[in-house]
Amino acid sequence: MGIPNIEKIKGIVTFDEKNVKAENLNGTMFGGNTNIALTADSSKVIKVKLKGNFTDKGIEEKLGTKLSKLNGSAEWEGLVEYKKPLLNIQISSDLKGIEMGYPAPFNKGKDKEEKFYFSKRQNNPKNDDIEFKYSNIVNSKISRTEKNNVMFIDKGYISINSDIKSIPQKGLYLRANLPYANLDDFINIYSGGEDNQSFKIDKADIVLKSADLFDRRFNNIKIEIAPVSNSTKFKLNSNETSGNLLWTEKDNKLIARLNNLKLPNEIKKISSTQDTANQKIPNLDIKIENFEMDNKKLGKLELISNTTKQNIDIQKFKITNDTNVFQADGEWLDWKKNSKSNINFNWKITNLGNTLDFMGYNHFVKDGDAEISGQFKWIGNPMNFDKNKIDGSFTLDIHKGTILKVEPGVGRLFGLVTLQSLPRRLSLDFRDLFGSGFIFDSINTSVRMNNGIMKTTNFRMNGPAAEVFMSGDINIIKETQDLNVKVTPHISDSLSIAALAGGPLAGAAAFVAQKILKDPLNKVLTSEYRIIGTWENPEEVNNSASDKIKTTIDNTKNLFNEKK
Repeated sequence: MGIPNIEKIKGIVTFDEKNVKAENLNGTMFGGNTNIALTADSSKVIKVKLKGNFTDKGIEEKLGTKLSKLNGSAEWEGLVEYKKPLLNIQISSDLKGIEMGYPAPFNKGKDKEEKFYFSKRQNNPKNDDIEFKYSNIVNSKISRTEKNNVMFIDKGYISINSDIKSIPQKGLYLRANLPYANLDDFINIYSGGEDNQSFKIDKADIVLKSADLFDRRFNNIKIEIAPVSNSTKFKLNSNETSGNLLWTEKDNKLIARLNNLKLPNEIKKISSTQDTANQKIPNLDIKIENFEMDNKKLGKLELISNTTKQNIDIQKFKITNDTNVFQADGEWLDWKKNSKSNINFNWKITNLGNTLDFMGYNHFVKDGDAEISGQFKWIGNPMNFDKNKIDGSFTLDIHKGTILKVEPGVGRLFGLVTLQSLPRRLSLDFRDLFGSGFIFDSINTSVRMNNGIMKTTNFRMNGPAAEVFMSGDINIIKETQDLNVKVTPHISDSLSIAALAGGPLAGAAAFVAQKILKDPLNKVLTSEYRIIGTWENPEEVNNSASDKIKTTIDNTKNLFNEKK
């Protein structure tokens, strides 16, 4: 900061051979009116006393857009001393009348007073010492040297709510100790506006009782910052994470190697300075050995992405654990203004039962390996995935497992498409044959999704007991369905007798019915249904063949009951 421009000066200046004097000059500085008193004598020292007010726009014009969060005006005083070639400046203010829209603890209302002090003293024309104070929060001393008409920091410190007694031998040192900080707001301010290559923090120790980052709350945070070659290294430790970050500004790249990250639940978004258009999302190379979200341990996470002016190319997103490998790639389009996400994914599961239990769908499936692949797109960023608004398709392949018995009211849609659910809901009652569970060899389908509507034309589930085909629509928003279901039991003489183990009447009924009907039961007992209604209370629309088969089996059961 040199001598600010003084415009529209008016007043009387008196001088003689030895002295110059002006006691009541008026002009404008920092966008406000300023009174100026000037003296110069035989000691060749020019002293200028300044008193006036500054405005938010005047400060922004002089010091840049990073100070654009000011609103209002405040009184200030200054003293300039010039003895060629050295210049010294002091400025102070109580800041009353100016609103500061910065993150806490640097925010302030218009009526609140906070002491502000700035001084610059030159020891020689190429060097100066800066001192800065704000309230009882910030205290800073910095020594600079001019290189190619730009002032660079040689050494200094910035103390925020902490105590530093001496200037380091080299570099700029930051120490902060705060009860709370909204890091989202700090990042938005730092990444907005013009860059300042002459201002670099070389080392920092930051302690935060709590902090919000990406609208999530972290606790008991310690951050150590130190230069490494042409990059900056961050060492992190908190209740939720630990590890290292490496930031290379030249390449706009952030490399993260974290031992663990327990991602907190999202909090209410309270960022007051968020400006997506000015954000700078870096190129990312992230590895987290133990990633946890929503209190669930997901395993190892890997992410690689490249950022351009308009789009973010997601080259790799991968989560790996003992029973799952989830991989995705895609694009985050027009990320600054009108976000759109296009994602391709593949999910391989070596134990579907354990995975569903882990996700909270307990005791639905035992064993089974599965693979799900697809492509989804939606309006918004990749983190704002909403199953009700996506457009895309996926395929599902599951092998060698058992669908377990699900109690009424549990599982909803999942229970609806399993045989242990269908017989309970529909008029043709196979519960004696496989009501306690269904062993399957394979489940295959392809599904089209659009704004909460899932459509399939080729759902097929096959097992030793039966085969199920299904087509139709499922509304995951309203939790309704319109499905055509075809059930073909695999019943032979041996299976009919073996079914006695699941219930004597069932085995006898199936065996006698096969003989009476003079046709393979697996063909005759094929039944087709249309299922409508809600997931909790589906309604069946069946055909006459189903009624005939039900009557045959019921009559056979009654015959055996009479013989008992």
